[in-house]
Amino acid sequence: MASIKNYLLTITKQSTDRGQKLLLVLGVGTGATAIFALFLAIAFPALQRQLESPLDLMFSILGYLLLFVCVMAMAFLAARGIFIQFVQRMYNLDAEEATGLVNRIIGGLPEKPPFSPVIAVRQGHIMDNAPNVLRKVGGPGFLSVGHENAVVLSRGGILVKVLGPGWYRLEAFEKVWRVVDLRTQRREITVETNTRDGIPITCQAEIRFHVDNGANTAHALPFTEVSKKSVFQLATNIVALAPGGLEEERTAMKLIAGGKLDGQIRNWIEQYRLDELFSPQREIPVIVELQAAVTDATIRAGREWGLQVEQVEIKSLLPSGELISEQWFEMWRSEWDYLANKEKAVAKAEGTEIVKMARLQAQTQLVDNLIRQLKKIAPEDRQISPALVHLRFLDVVRSLAESDPLVRSTMFKEAQGLGNIIEMLQSLPALDSE
Repeated sequence: MASIKNYLLTITKQSTDRGQKLLLVLGVGTGATAIFALFLAIAFPALQRQLESPLDLMFSILGYLLLFVCVMAMAFLAARGIFIQFVQRMYNLDAEEATGLVNRIIGGLPEKPPFSPVIAVRQGHIMDNAPNVLRKVGGPGFLSVGHENAVVLSRGGILVKVLGPGWYRLEAFEKVWRVVDLRTQRREITVETNTRDGIPITCQAEIRFHVDNGANTAHALPFTEVSKKSVFQLATNIVALAPGGLEEERTAMKLIAGGKLDGQIRNWIEQYRLDELFSPQREIPVIVELQAAVTDATIRAGREWGLQVEQVEIKSLLPSGELISEQWFEMWRSEWDYLANKEKAVAKAEGTEIVKMARLQAQTQLVDNLIRQLKKIAPEDRQISPALVHLRFLDVVRSLAESDPLVRSTMFKEAQGLGNIIEMLQSLPALDSE
């Protein structure tokens, strides 16, 4: 069966236009004429001996010629019928489809409208109204590839062409092997996995990508050599699945979301505990680090498969609260209580130190300013009355209170020792000396 098919491919390898078909017919006619001439050359001496007149000889030759033409016509019709039956049974076609296919192989395709049959590719797949014979067997026929679509053609089990948007003629037994959608693709996935401490968590993610065309935009035209290479990569990077499932195969466009992105998110989440994922103490949130990491890995994988990743977005990262036991809550609560108490202790210690330093500073400023005021009035009256000292002290407190609120709050706390300060200042020898 394979040898017969290869033979048919060999004899139909020529173009399907009428010019080359006419040359084929002329070649066959010339060969038949040569065979008939050879037959006459062999039979002519015997005929000449049997027939007396030239007229009888001419009629005999014409009779043999007519017989030869009839035999050749019958042989051609018989071969055509055998070919039709072979194609019909091999590709499981009905009689009309098989007859039309053989007629197109022999006679070629029409050069003027209406063009028929036509197989159309739109929105990433072959249209439902495409002729069955072009789906199963292939050309001769016509191919219409819509905007933002590309196809890979095969012939005899061999991939022969990569075509972008346009109108094409299909050669004999040339058919659409794979369709690639050039539009920007958007996929949303839901990843359900566990954290390092065994807590179920759900992540919602979205990815946008398109076929790599060597540019930063997802335009289908012009269909460049980079686009052809990317389409061929996407058409051949296919994972076959075990029979019996919902899908028989997965293309790179499905693997980039359901395989690569899904796996990257799982691997990242499984490195953290639940409280680490949602810790407010991190300078960079985990979800931001997660998006950056999976975006970089997905872009690299897409480039190897002929895809250009536009965007990866982590939409949500949520734990399954109903599945978290009370023991985990108690453990996390105790850890967070410990951290909170530790922070409070540090803050309290820092606050106490600040108040202490402010108090010392206030006391120092108070004494310095009060001594300065007393030195100003000492020459006028060497005997300083307690009332005057009180007034000067209040002036000092008022001036310091206007400069620093923290000093002000500690100043009035020191007012209770005002009497002691006055007694200390009055006993200073420097005042008596002045």
